[in-house]
Amino acid sequence: MSDSFVVPDLWNTIKIYGAHIQSIKDLKSEYDKLLSQKQEFENAKEQLSKDQEKLKSDQVELREDQQGLNDSQDQLSKAQTTLKTGQEQLETDQQTLDDAKDKLSKAQKQLGRDQKILDGDRERLKLEEREIHIENSQLRTENDNQKLTEENTKLKEQVEQQDVQLHGLKGHQVLLIEENTQLKSQHEAFTQQLQTLITNQQQLAQDKKALQDEHVNLKSQVADLQRQLATGTTPSAPKPAYQRWNTRQGGDDRSWDDVAKRFLISTAELFRLNPEINASTPFNYDKWLNVPVPVPMPSMQTILWNTRQGDDRSWDDVAKRFLISTTELFRLNPDINASTPFNYDKDLIVPSVTKPAAGQ
Repeated sequence: MSDSFVVPDLWNTIKIYGAHIQSIKDLKSEYDKLLSQKQEFENAKEQLSKDQEKLKSDQVELREDQQGLNDSQDQLSKAQTTLKTGQEQLETDQQTLDDAKDKLSKAQKQLGRDQKILDGDRERLKLEEREIHIENSQLRTENDNQKLTEENTKLKEQVEQQDVQLHGLKGHQVLLIEENTQLKSQHEAFTQQLQTLITNQQQLAQDKKALQDEHVNLKSQVADLQRQLATGTTPSAPKPAYQRWNTRQGGDDRSWDDVAKRFLISTAELFRLNPEINASTPFNYDKWLNVPVPVPMPSMQTILWNTRQGDDRSWDDVAKRFLISTTELFRLNPDINASTPFNYDKDLIVPSVTKPAAGQ
């Protein structure tokens, strides 16, 4: 009877042991899952740390770009001051030139009057000489001849004085003409300086706009990173910030500024991506460069639109019409850029959404 109870007890023990083994396997499985979750957590934490470092680096670059923008604004202010000073100096020189012209005109009029007076005096002297000659022929006495000689000498002295005065007036006229020529040369020089200042001011304005566009893009990227960190989403691995490109691919590029405009960045950013070149480096027509990778933009519905359909006068007007930036307009239409003259009969790729009409 005791043997009959041994087998069931052993069978129950085996079942209990098997249940324990299964529990151990389950626990080991749970433990492996926890280890896997821990590793995923560590990876996410490490990626978050990298994103924070990248955010700090972007903020530093943003501050540097802001400083560059401030410097450009200072340069623009100085150029405007210099332009104003040049204009004031030009006005002063113009006034001096006008005064010199007035003096020259008055001197010429006075010279004409003096010339007429001198001609009259000469005619009168000739008449008096004829009369003296007649009197000399009539008067034979020695005293009369002496008097006539003295009068003739006085008349000659008067004629010589008139000739000296005429010579002085002619010399003054020559000086006035030379002064007028110098003032004209100064006027041309100041006009060239003024044109140079205007050209520099336009270039500074273009650089300022490029820096502002770059500033807006950086602020947008920083805002995206902050939103990703706030929501706890793990961003995908960053793509390379630049690609390799050779200047032979540029076609009609003739300077580093042309290359920077092609990729919609400032010349300073191009030099930052390529430390081996700077503003004093001659342009190389066979040079490999680091240039920005085109940033993927959110998908949008686009249409084909012709500039004849609107009253726009510039690429900026077209961009405002379709609620996009000028940079985005150039990205959608790579055959135009900031230096392309506006075309009043040009087919463009534009978003399907336009700015509401006035009053809506």
